Amino acid sequence: MGVLNKLVYSIVIALAFYLFPIFVLGQSTLHTSLDASLSDLASDYIDSDTTLSITSALRCQWIGLEGAPEMQRIKIKLPIQKFGIGLSFEREKLGLQSIVNFGVIGSATIYNSHDLYLGTAITANSKSFSIDGDQLTTPSGDYISSLNHNDDILPISKLSSSNFGIDISLNLSFKGYDFYVKALNLNNPEFELLNGGKYLLESNAYFLLQKSYLVSKNMLLLPHGTIYFGLAAFQYKFGATADYKNKFQAGISFRGLSKASIDALIISAGVNLSDFKIAYSYDYGLSSLQTVHTGSHEIGVTYRVKWNPIKHKMPKGYYNPRY
Repeated sequence: MGVLNKLVYSIVIALAFYLFPIFVLGQSTLHTSLDASLSDLASDYIDSDTTLSITSALRCQWIGLEGAPEMQRIKIKLPIQKFGIGLSFEREKLGLQSIVNFGVIGSATIYNSHDLYLGTAITANSKSFSIDGDQLTTPSGDYISSLNHNDDILPISKLSSSNFGIDISLNLSFKGYDFYVKALNLNNPEFELLNGGKYLLESNAYFLLQKSYLVSKNMLLLPHGTIYFGLAAFQYKFGATADYKNKFQAGISFRGLSKASIDALIISAGVNLSDFKIAYSYDYGLSSLQTVHTGSHEIGVTYRVKWNPIKHKMPKGYYNPRY
């Protein structure tokens, strides 16, 4: 199949993956956590690495808007033969509320050959939810002589509550196709508020599909699409990334489905420097919120430590269109 045919084939797949949800659901403009990407989702799994790796990321959304979302993440992963263990820390802040996760990751390779890989991972999280009520106002509140929200559930100071959550993910790679699905908060954890009130953290999921095409000896083209499903709404993103010699990456993607739900145009770039990788993306806002913010920024860093206490055999290998 020629390069032109490959590109047409990629566009057809991307459009089909993009247009299908229009006939099923309606998208709302939502805040986004760390971008669902291959590097993020794949960090739960065993791969060709045989050493300890540390991945960190920071996302600041809607810069200039008071109470805008922020998220930080750190993951530490160590492969042990066909299994892997890891630790994760995440903190997501939205307005006056925040959620902090401490997670333990366990992963396993189910099947691995030259052109097929199947792996799974499960993460058990200790979750802490907090809301800082002393900076919150309500329409019926009284704030002249004292702090009174006139609400039986909202606190007038900082309130914290804890619970646990379970995440499960699956990774399938076959002849240049990469598919990831990750379900979060499967147990729908609840957090106690005042006077019997509860905050429910609903289950949600990511679906990501990517195809690798060899454009030239040194260049890979990676068209991709991502769907995020929540209980009442979803988000969709599609785009493409170019990879040069597995050292430099540049990409462009688009988040949104319709005129009413267009969210952002995303430009990204990355560089691999031996055991060190850094990536950056910028969201140019296209929704009605663009008048009150200056865009969103995300940066990610991965460092591979040349250390493993367990004698480790290299995996059989993965399909790579370069070879």
